[in-house]
Amino acid sequence: MEEYKPLEFCWVKLQGYPTWPAYILEINSNSYKVQFIGDRNHGNIKKKGMFKWNKENTQKFILTSKKYQDIFEGAVKFKELVNKGILSLDDYWNCYCYCHKNGKFSKSNVMKYISKKNINFLPLEYWDKKKNISKSSNKEKKYEKKIVNKIKRSNSVKNKVKKKNEKYDIFQSPVKISKSKKIKNEKKEKIESKYIEEKTIKSEEKKNFLGNKRKQNNDLEIENMNININEQLNKILEAQKTIKKETKELINLVNERYNWYKEEIKKKILIFQIKIKTFLKKLIF
Repeated sequence: MEEYKPLEFCWVKLQGYPTWPAYILEINSNSYKVQFIGDRNHGNIKKKGMFKWNKENTQKFILTSKKYQDIFEGAVKFKELVNKGILSLDDYWNCYCYCHKNGKFSKSNVMKYISKKNINFLPLEYWDKKKNISKSSNKEKKYEKKIVNKIKRSNSVKNKVKKKNEKYDIFQSPVKISKSKKIKNEKKEKIESKYIEEKTIKSEEKKNFLGNKRKQNNDLEIENMNININEQLNKILEAQKTIKKETKELINLVNERYNWYKEEIKKKILIFQIKIKTFLKKLIF
């Protein structure tokens, strides 16, 4: 089996794709991590699906598919420039972004990139988003153009009709208009004016009707709010009255108990004094 080194160019075979140019990023136990040239993807590939970069292989694999022939030629050119020292593998991402912006990864775009090597290009995600935005903006522009063209056509038709209906032209002799046309135009104008007046009256009536309804609803809501507030205030006043009554009753009970205990203590003191006096008399006699 052939051995490969990191950052070495090679050809790779994938299912559903022709043999593709790539360079090695990492070496694992059973596979190689590879960056596909002309694409932003990378993948792990076994040794069986890898081929050395030789003249024979390049000539054979470039002609395998016409669809990707430009990409393969661009990869060959990129490899030549890396070998010469004009580019490095660190420049691959900027080179790919530049080519993707200008179409696809090809030989001509790689050569154009050399003149603009010092430019820092934005990532691919930016350009993908920009393409989608440009598509949507193009649709909007087309739609706007259609509308503008319709307006222009209608204006041109109106101008032609006006010129026909004018009584006098500047450079020509006066044009006569038939009485039937005059009557028709007058009838049309009357009908249009009536229709506009009726429309305005209906819109004003609707506005007034809706305004009155809103006022009535607002008045009902305010009345309900006032009723609720009055009910709550009455409940609060009743609660205050009950609290006052209960506090008075409690104060009266406390005062009664206090007076009762006071009288009993006085009685007990008198009894105790009498007992002491009798005891002292016994001692003296």
